[in-house]
Parts: sequence; structure tokens; C-alpha cells
Amino acid sequence: MNDRPLPRVRWVLYAAGTALAGYGAYGLLTADRSAPLAWARFAALVVVTNDLLLAPVVIAVGVLLVRAVPGGARAYVQSGLFISGAVTLLALPFVLGLGRTPDLPSALPLDYGRGLIVILVAIWLGVAALAAVSALGRRR
Repeated sequence: MNDRPLPRVRWVLYAAGTALAGYGAYGLLTADRSAPLAWARFAALVVVTNDLLLAPVVIAVGVLLVRAVPGGARAYVQSGLFISGAVTLLALPFVLGLGRTPDLPSALPLDYGRGLIVILVAIWLGVAALAAVSALGRRR
């Protein structure tokens, strides 16, 4: 472990982050229509969901990835998993139809589930192509 003090830049970044968090907390607690208790429940739910659901799944996938995927293709598969997770997280509200109302049919007019599947297939075809090209390059 390195015992030298943190560089000044890191301390400045820590101070800026703390100031921004304090500003956000102040705004949350003093806003007219703010509901601090609802925000606290939401934050607790996010932390619990992350720690009890998302983190164990990510760790398990990482362990399986190390055991199942050869070293040369592992970086491509990791990138594909990361991109797929980000795209799915972004598309999930649309796929679930959050915000769709019967009185406004044009609000979410597309088949977002099919679109998500098409994008995920394209991502994994790209991952497979890159891994194959990399494997061919290593053989030569």
C-alpha cells in the first residue's frame, strides 16, 4: 500500500464532489414540493437492489466468464456484456411501456422489445466477428 499523501488534484476533486453532494442535499431538503422521505426510500431501494441483486449477478457472470471464455476472446465478451447491459438498461423503460397512456397512442408507438433484440443481436454479431478476426490474427 502506498502511504504517500494524495496529490492536490485529488483533494480538489474530493472537495468539489462533496460540495456538489451538499448542494444537492440542501436543494432536496429545502425545495417546496420536495419529499425527502420518499427520496430516502428511493435511495435505500437503489442501494439494496444494487448490493443484493445486481452486484452478485455481475460477480457470478464474471466468474462464469473467466471459466468459460478463452483468454483471447474474453475482452470482447466483456465489452459485449457491458454494452448489452447499458443498452438494455436504457431501453427497459420503453420495452416495459412506462409512460404509455391509452389516450395518447403515439407516445410510444414502436415495438421496442423487438428493437432491443435486434440491437443485442447486432452487438453480439460484432463481438463474434471481432473475436474471430482476433483469433485468426493470433494463429498467423
